[in-house]
Amino acid sequence: MIKETITIQDAVDVLNEALSLDSEAINTLIKARVKCNEDLSNHPSIQVGVNDDGSYRVGLLGIINGLFGADDITQYGAIGAKMDDTTGQTIKFILMDNASKTQTSL
Repeated sequence: MIKETITIQDAVDVLNEALSLDSEAINTLIKARVKCNEDLSNHPSIQVGVNDDGSYRVGLLGIINGLFGADDITQYGAIGAKMDDTTGQTIKFILMDNASKTQTSL
């Protein structure tokens, strides 16, 4: 069934389900970053990082967060990843404190 709308919590739930089914694959995807251009870095809600050399990089979670927008004050996305301090592996996806419960039409 195709969903016409989803909540941020729906997305978090699917990410956590995927993580429980294949943590290695999801960790690899979440940690992966690819170079992107300045135009993408200027998108109002897609989360893009900056490398030490000033180039830009984007990952899957940054794109997913772009679907829901960014907090007006912090400019952070609605979904975060809780990491294990020892292994650096993603252990859980979370709804950030700044996230609303609004739905996003797809």
